Amino acid sequence: MTTREWKSVFRPSPPPPPLNEAPMDTKILIAILTCNQGVYAARRDACLATWAKNSPVDVKCCASEDFGIPAEASRIYTNPTGHVNIPGQSLNYRDRAICAWTLSKGYTHMFKADDDVYVWIDRLLKSGFQNYAYSGYVVPARPWYCSGGAGYWLNRQAMHVIANSAVNDCEAEDWWVGGCLGRAGIHPHSDPRYVGEFDPVVKPDQITLHAIKDPAMMYQIHTLYGTPDLGLNTALQAELVHPWGSGGQGTKVVPEYARRFGLNTMFETGTCQGRMIATMLPQLNDIYSVELSPTYFAEASARFAGNAQVHLYQGNSAEVLKQVLPSLSGKRLLFWLDAHYSEGDTAKLSDDLHSPIVTELDAIFALSPNAVILIDDARMFTGEKGYPTLIGLRDYVAYKAPGWTFEVRQDIIRIHQ
Repeated sequence: MTTREWKSVFRPSPPPPPLNEAPMDTKILIAILTCNQGVYAARRDACLATWAKNSPVDVKCCASEDFGIPAEASRIYTNPTGHVNIPGQSLNYRDRAICAWTLSKGYTHMFKADDDVYVWIDRLLKSGFQNYAYSGYVVPARPWYCSGGAGYWLNRQAMHVIANSAVNDCEAEDWWVGGCLGRAGIHPHSDPRYVGEFDPVVKPDQITLHAIKDPAMMYQIHTLYGTPDLGLNTALQAELVHPWGSGGQGTKVVPEYARRFGLNTMFETGTCQGRMIATMLPQLNDIYSVELSPTYFAEASARFAGNAQVHLYQGNSAEVLKQVLPSLSGKRLLFWLDAHYSEGDTAKLSDDLHSPIVTELDAIFALSPNAVILIDDARMFTGEKGYPTLIGLRDYVAYKAPGWTFEVRQDIIRIHQ
């Protein structure tokens, strides 16, 4: 932005009159600003299917269509699907229109999110937004650059300012919003928990993550880090058998599923000492198994040396799956996924990644589309250390394999057609 453009944002103008209203109960709208076409529609749907699915507050998808018609910018209507459509010439016309609409519906606060933002709603609603007219990420070196990408809160006063401001020649929404607020005497509050630039390492207190351009990535972020639906997650957890750990159930369930589906080839992740291999050898023709720990790989290699049925690999299970599965494309496989870190000599990819389950499943769904999948240690799926939540995993499977069965019993997740 040039000096002239900077000054134009802050050119003197009388602020709108203050809102002289009685205190109101908090009424919140989360506005997902999007478009009803192409990848934008897919991203919108990904938001609705993941982080916004069980929102305790109102969520509206707001599509800015027909750019280039500024005279129509203030005309807002609700289409039959319930999405609010906002015609406009630019993002600034769009923001002005949605602020006007939100005020007209009696909302006291609006959180604006683009369709490429993931939101942790529980943290969002506990963020302290009520204390500020604007709360979001503000670039430190640019105190009036209100980052639209990361999402931000506006209260009624701030929405009134935006709804009644003229759209100037500053194209950037971030500058325009900051300029409108600055001229009205509102100082934006900056909160670094709203993250405007994509970073795959999600922080424990993070509220938003911006620039998720691929809808599939939205589902994956939800799977890895999404806020669990506690009611549903509790219902799934209630199906697990105590004491924790499959406690030998795996050596009963895996043979049962091999018989049930008539399978004779198994791919295991997490060889450990080879217990499952030994269990399944009498029943299967071929067993493929990968182990990250050099110690356990050496033990299993010695144990099954010379056995032509057993094919052992050492390394990252997801990478080995990608390398080996193409050679098995003509077979329907039984997968036993047990490559989870569990202390001792077991291995992990990093301190922050105790389970490679999502990348394993990505490879399986891409390369073995008719698979029968069993995953051990369902109790570990809490949304931490690389584990998705059970609900997140269920939603991920529904996205990758619509119509497939997903159930949890005896601490084992079961996925199949």
